[in-house]
Amino acid sequence: MRRLRRTFTAQFRAEVALAALKGDKTPTELARVYGLRPSQVNKLRQHAIEHLPELFLDEGPSQKSTSFHLQVKHQAYANLTPREREVLEIVSRGLNQRDAGELLGISRRTVEVHKRRIMGKLNVDSVAELIRFVLKGDRPKRELQG
Repeated sequence: MRRLRRTFTAQFRAEVALAALKGDKTPTELARVYGLRPSQVNKLRQHAIEHLPELFLDEGPSQKSTSFHLQVKHQAYANLTPREREVLEIVSRGLNQRDAGELLGISRRTVEVHKRRIMGKLNVDSVAELIRFVLKGDRPKRELQG
């Protein structure tokens, strides 16, 4: 019997990451408490460590985080679902489908499906064009010429 995939809220992921950062319990113990795998606990902990400095910057959010939210302004982006936006942000950071799936609590295949739908909605044919759209807000050359 197949196990149903779960999606985790940002609050749940933050709670697990905070518990992992405290270090009171091992990742295996935390995995048992939260119903996860130890690798998922470790990934959430690592993600929190990587993004924690952004919270304490005096100038506000870092350029890396603002580039995604401020530079991507297009009607097609507004048509993405919240989950597709989440997948787009993670893919644009360079995570592969397996790691993105573990971070989001979904399968690698589901990440792939979301990515294909995103590429269709944004009218891009490759991951390189997708990343360029995210970072620069540029449309593909073929659309600009037509």
